[in-house]
Parts: sequence; structure tokens; C-alpha cells
Amino acid sequence: MENNFEVTHLAQQLKQLAGIVQRQLSTGLKELEIPLIGNQIAILVQLAQFPAATITQKQLERTFQLSHPTMRGLIQSLVKLHFIETQPMAQDQRQIALVLTPAGIAFLVDHADKLRGLVDDTEDQLAATLRPDEQQQLKHLMALLLESVA
Repeated sequence: MENNFEVTHLAQQLKQLAGIVQRQLSTGLKELEIPLIGNQIAILVQLAQFPAATITQKQLERTFQLSHPTMRGLIQSLVKLHFIETQPMAQDQRQIALVLTPAGIAFLVDHADKLRGLVDDTEDQLAATLRPDEQQQLKHLMALLLESVA
């Protein structure tokens, strides 16, 4: 009987790699005793990278390719931790703007080295079998793929 479940399509391979990376990051966060999940940290980092910008829930849904209910749950959990605040947009009350709070900034500052180390270690494990030039080529190709579907 032929194995019909071989992972040969690019989309399947990318999904499989994304799952592996997400599990490694989740495990690393638990080991570091960081009480958040990867998507929560990604939201905080996104808000910290663009402090002067108005970032809406809808923008983050598109950026992270997450459903409205999933993103809403992540945002509500960060609000409960006092890491972010939500504010209705003046021009459209249905849109929610997200603001990083001083507690959210302090959390990122306090954990920055650990988080950077975790991401670096995960990338190193993922690309361990690639030469440096292949790693750069992979980063370039991934950027092209992301650009083409954005």
C-alpha cells in the first residue's frame, strides 16, 4: 500500500515547519517560566515596534493570519494582565485600537534577553543543517513568499 500522506507539497512543508517552531517556542516559554504564549508575545512586540502608530485588532488579525475570535481572546487576556489597553477608534467605534501599557513595556524589557535567546536558539535549531549562505537564501525566499501572499 502506497503512503498517501507524504509531505511533498510546499504548503504542507511550511505548515509542518510552522507547527514545529511553534511547539519549540511554547516549550521554551514554559521552561523560562514566561506566563504567555507565543501569539501574546508577538502582539506585545508588534505594538512595541510601532509605538506611535495606531494599530487595530483587525490589522493584527491580518498580520498574524488569525481569526477574529482568536485575536479577540488573545487581546482580552493581555488586557486582563494590564499589558495592553483597548480604545474604540474615533472615526469608527467598531474598530478597536490597541495600546501597550507601562506594564506591557516593563514585561518586554524585563524578558527581552530571554525572549531573544529563545528565538535565536529556535532559529539555530531549525537551520542547523544549512550553511550560512543557505540560511540567508532561505530568509530571502521566505520574505518573497510572504510578500507575494500579503
